[in-house]
Amino acid sequence: MKRRRCIFHDDIFITSWAVQRGGTKQEAVDWYCKLVKAEQFKVEDKDSYACFYQAPFRKNGLLWFDKNQGAGGICHEVMHAVIHFMDNLDIKISQDTEELAAYYAEWLTKTIVKRLWTR
Repeated sequence: MKRRRCIFHDDIFITSWAVQRGGTKQEAVDWYCKLVKAEQFKVEDKDSYACFYQAPFRKNGLLWFDKNQGAGGICHEVMHAVIHFMDNLDIKISQDTEELAAYYAEWLTKTIVKRLWTR
């Protein structure tokens, strides 16, 4: 499978997400750092099958998935993204804010699957 990439925007919270399926984690990180004009860095953990990364002082993030990653890996990395997203808004996940977290995780997951798994 060829590497697939997409960038999508959240117009409500004014943030963007870069997502790559396939290719290497280093390729994905290099692409993301170039997009957000962040300093390039070497990926340490080359054995993982998915990752979430957010450059310092950025509201956006990168989600990378191995070409064979399934629902569990998508859910796992989306949860990292949601935690960082809410932290950037100074909102701690609690019983009072869990609905926002759940809806945001749903939106991220549906968008990722639609853009990179169903085409």
